[in-house]
Amino acid sequence: MVETAGAVRRGIAGAGIVLVFFAVTVLGRTVSLPLSHALGAPLPKLRGVTGTLAQRNAMRNPKRTAASASALMIGVGLVAFFTTLASSSTASVNAAIDRTFAGDIVTDSGGGLMGGVDPAFAAQLGRLPQVAAAAGVAVGPAQVLGKVEFVSGVDPRAAGQIFHVSPVQGSMAGLGRTDIAVYKDVAAAEHLKIGSIVPVRFRDTGLQKLRVALIYGDATAAPAPRYFLGNPAFNANFAVRYDSQVFVKKAPGVSNAAALAAVRATASRYSGTTVLDQAAYKAERAKPVNQLLMLVYAMLALAILIALLGIGNTLALSIFERTRELGVMRAVGMTRRQFRATIRWESVSSPCRARCWAWRSGCSSAGRSCCR
Repeated sequence: MVETAGAVRRGIAGAGIVLVFFAVTVLGRTVSLPLSHALGAPLPKLRGVTGTLAQRNAMRNPKRTAASASALMIGVGLVAFFTTLASSSTASVNAAIDRTFAGDIVTDSGGGLMGGVDPAFAAQLGRLPQVAAAAGVAVGPAQVLGKVEFVSGVDPRAAGQIFHVSPVQGSMAGLGRTDIAVYKDVAAAEHLKIGSIVPVRFRDTGLQKLRVALIYGDATAAPAPRYFLGNPAFNANFAVRYDSQVFVKKAPGVSNAAALAAVRATASRYSGTTVLDQAAYKAERAKPVNQLLMLVYAMLALAILIALLGIGNTLALSIFERTRELGVMRAVGMTRRQFRATIRWESVSSPCRARCWAWRSGCSSAGRSCCR
């Protein structure tokens, strides 16, 4: 229920953001008149005649002003969105590790999912006086309930001290030779409960009927998202076993530096292994997110460039469309410096000028006095 409510709130927030973009785009012309007048009110006092001309010129074409603002809004909005996405994604990864991982050190074999390091490495780490528990995680393919899945094997005793899987029913310590742990959503979808039989086909041992001994509630904390086994079951059904990672919890009273030094000394005898503390492990987990965001940022840079070109094109048109008008202003005595200042400050205009244009168009006589 909580997850469903959160998804609904996120959906509403996303729809609201999209509607805001559409609303600003559609209503930009209407909003730009009063907003530009309010923002440009100080210009006549600050810049004199130059400021007055700049204030009134921009407001003569609110559609053009709104187009420039819309392009800028889209660019700034995309930057803000993806910056927020990057920050929240990294924060989510770090929060998940803090919530579910009770260990202090992670050693990576560098062999990927199917390769790894000898299981004796985890046993050696577990015997160190600086280490309270060390759990190696092995991964292998199997066909579970007719679907090919990656299942993990862990030492139930050590893993119970390191991974907070939030048991719903059963316990990790109960994972034996013929047992399997199942994620709660899978158990609900397949109508499984403690004691249910799950058919699992392994490459080395063929079809095996495993009993559900644990239903866990946190897939991010578990060694595998949907299913995992204890070492007795994993080793009995996989002829070759290598640990892809080994998770370590330091002994009470031992400093992080001392535990890290002891683990690195042992890992030095196994080529290819990398020892990570919690901060480095968080950075490693966030790396795929950051790589994806780098691609998004590259696309975002192109979008910003297009937005800037659109703004420049709109501003250029505002000059070329008024070539004769600007020529007359130069002819009656406006200097180049004043001309440049007028263009530079042309960001707002007064309602009086708008009424003037309405009167000239035959729509109203309200602005006749101020157009003289």
